[in-house]
Amino acid sequence: MLVTVAELRAAINSGTFLQIFDEDADGAVADDDRNVAFVLERASAKVLSRLPPTYRSWAEIAARLPEHAPMLLKSAAIDFAYCLALDRHPEFGKTYGREEADARWKRAEAEMELVAKAIQRLIEVPEMPANVGGSARSGDPDDPTPRVKLFADGTGIF
Repeated sequence: MLVTVAELRAAINSGTFLQIFDEDADGAVADDDRNVAFVLERASAKVLSRLPPTYRSWAEIAARLPEHAPMLLKSAAIDFAYCLALDRHPEFGKTYGREEADARWKRAEAEMELVAKAIQRLIEVPEMPANVGGSARSGDPDDPTPRVKLFADGTGIF
């Protein structure tokens, strides 16, 4: 996951964090709480799903990024997690500002769009897949010499 429980708690503030995630009303939320983990997993998935597809693993992409880029991913993940946390209890969204959550969501999407564009510019051309560049032949597949075929009127090659 891109964000820790402590980072989400700091982003939301501890009082709101407790009201959203304290299901048994005991005044505490454990760092391994499944509800918090689910929100953080969803936020991380939102971030990673917006990265451009490549032929490389995420670790290889991260190794090529400038050192500040992972913080941008974390920032977007925190904003997504904030919104997803408020979605758990819509009444808190009304109380604590749905407008702020909507603005955070838009900011996170804009950050991810910029990061995706930067990744597309930073990474060199990916290796060619094995299935690209094969030869196409016409005629009998057992005949080693391909033949040129023409249309019925004698023009063009297909």
